[in-house]
Amino acid sequence: MQDDESRIQRGRELMREICGVDAEPDDPWLEISYKHVFSGVWDRPGLTRKERRWISLTLAAASGQKTGYMAHLRGALESGDISESELWEWLVQFAHYAGWPASANVWGDLRALLEERSAEAGG
Repeated sequence: MQDDESRIQRGRELMREICGVDAEPDDPWLEISYKHVFSGVWDRPGLTRKERRWISLTLAAASGQKTGYMAHLRGALESGDISESELWEWLVQFAHYAGWPASANVWGDLRALLEERSAEAGG
């Protein structure tokens, strides 16, 4: 069993890898996020990181949590966990199960993110 400090550090590493966020654990929310969400849940065996990402991305998008789904869209692309073509297929599946209105915002945000990444890459 890891001590609290090691769990916080491991959680911080995972949050940086998964969401591209790196911040000092200087408040209770970040500390709990690092210890329980990232070091506790994301580091568990049983599901791959990609499977966990699909679940988290879908739930954040279905609940309309833009901050959450954008962190996972960015993180998925930057880490290589999920490709652009897989994200488009996910969005088609999501639209059919969550509804077109629920998917419209995600569609616009995904397009903008891909355009931004393309511009940054010089394309």
